[in-house]
Amino acid sequence: MKCPACTSANLSTTDRCEKCGYVFVGEQKDSIPVLASIDRSLKSIRTILAWWFVLTLTGAALWIVIGFLQSASR
Repeated sequence: MKCPACTSANLSTTDRCEKCGYVFVGEQKDSIPVLASIDRSLKSIRTILAWWFVLTLTGAALWIVIGFLQSASR
């Protein structure tokens, strides 16, 4: 069964999505589609932090190379 909240595949016998907690049968009040949204947000934050880290290291390496080239040209 495909979850309508997070689109992950689940067993057809389960009442709740294993990934986000969405309730497939019964009252929809206690389903937790917010967890899928939080999961997507955390993935976005991780991606942003990873890019920030890579760009920071690239910038630091560039400053080191520029400093080395300036000191070598003197």
